[in-house]
Amino acid sequence: MSTCAACSAPLARINGRTIKDAIKSLGQHPQWSADAMRVTQWFEFCETCDAENLRHVSDKLPYLSPDGVMRTLSDRADSPVVTLGILHTTIDALDSAIEQNYRDDSGIVDMEAKGRQYLALSPPTVEASLAFSADVCHWGRGARVLGNLKRHYPRGLLGQRIHHWLTSVRALGPHDAVALGLTIKGLSVSFASKHLRHLEPDRFAVLDEVLSLGLGYAMNPAGYQLFIEQLTRLRDELVAMDEPRRTLAQIEAGIFLLARQKVRSDSAPAEEVE
Repeated sequence: MSTCAACSAPLARINGRTIKDAIKSLGQHPQWSADAMRVTQWFEFCETCDAENLRHVSDKLPYLSPDGVMRTLSDRADSPVVTLGILHTTIDALDSAIEQNYRDDSGIVDMEAKGRQYLALSPPTVEASLAFSADVCHWGRGARVLGNLKRHYPRGLLGQRIHHWLTSVRALGPHDAVALGLTIKGLSVSFASKHLRHLEPDRFAVLDEVLSLGLGYAMNPAGYQLFIEQLTRLRDELVAMDEPRRTLAQIEAGIFLLARQKVRSDSAPAEEVE
């Protein structure tokens, strides 16, 4: 493990894309150059000697501490550490990541509203089911997914398959809900769970490649069942600690940003702070 040249403490790490984007949003940084940072590498810094440099960017930016826990400089001294899969994070870092994801993804609140509107239909129509599915694909940057669905099924048949699935979800648990989605040719666990996430955000969340690699859950119905079960336990744990109640989808949104740092970083650091 690399150590600080000034104080010999082990260095913390932050994903190059994460720190690079944050610095660019400022315009410039007095000590750190965003241009020198590669998005797929770790950027190393000292939590003590470089604290002011990171605070100049943000004291709420999550990073990987030398002890393997995701933290922020604004963490309370007694911020509990929680775990999901193989990811460890302070509650404060998780809260910061949730806020950041909802701030950065301008479409997420709108999609949740569309999910509520869809469920409020009595009953939803085939056309409404098809429109909701298309909206989910657009939100998830799934133009190719939507194209494949249309290629595999004539419009009428696609609408019927999507409608049957979405209107069955309320009576299904995580395993069967995602498994039924997978019977529609062209849907993966990732995009099936994106549909479920916006349909019932208090029961479901997204399991995509980043979370699979970053947390250790298999991309199949059994892996999704385990993911939702452990995510539910985490939510209940947070509530027991008197933390604000959040939906499973909101918690997953924060976990996603934390896991992405590790998944999208190579082993070599982008820059060592002297």
